[in-house]
Amino acid sequence: MEQTITCSIVGLTEEAAQQQLIEKLGAMPGVTQVSVSGTEGRVSVRGEDLNPAVLTQAIEQSGIQVTQVQ
Repeated sequence: MEQTITCSIVGLTEEAAQQQLIEKLGAMPGVTQVSVSGTEGRVSVRGEDLNPAVLTQAIEQSGIQVTQVQ
């Protein structure tokens, strides 16, 4: 079943870094769509069988702080 996980983030302001995060998350298994807004402090990932902990870890490995996961 397809689901959407939205993370509140801090520390993502550069457009190049946003694009890199989109590519990184988009390459993960099950991910079908990634939306990133540094100005709103939000990352949304849509797909099947998504694991919030794995997504959070991937975001934080990119140097971005995750403050909330929904």
